[in-house]
Parts: sequence; C-alpha cells; structure tokens
Amino acid sequence: MTHDKWWYEVGSGIRPLPNEDFEEFSERVTRIAWDASVAAEREACARLCEQKSAVKGGEIFAARIRARGVKP
Repeated sequence: MTHDKWWYEVGSGIRPLPNEDFEEFSERVTRIAWDASVAAEREACARLCEQKSAVKGGEIFAARIRARGVKP
C-alpha cells in the first residue's frame, strides 16, 4: 500500500479522541501507521516467498510469515 492510499483510506479519518492531548494523538496515529507498514512488509515477504520459492512448499512458508502478525 502506498502512503497516498493509506492516507486516503485510513490516515485522513483519524481524529483526536475526547480528552486526548496532541502527544497522545500523535503516538496513536504513528502506532496505527507503524502497524500498517509492518503488515504490508509481511505480506510482501509472503508473496515473494510464494512466487520465487524454488523449494516445494513455498506456500507453507508464506503462511508462517503471514501468521506472525496474528494476535492470539
């Protein structure tokens, strides 16, 4: 996902919560952006693993990469 797409779909809709100061708001927004970037990188790695894997079972490795972001 590009920054522009993220901003259009997510970032521009984030508003301060009641009683949230500027620092708390900034931290919350950066955490949302950070999590989105980590998820995008994980998905890119999984796709690369599926596409370029010369090893049988590349889809298994891709599933393991994707599962790293799943919270129990």
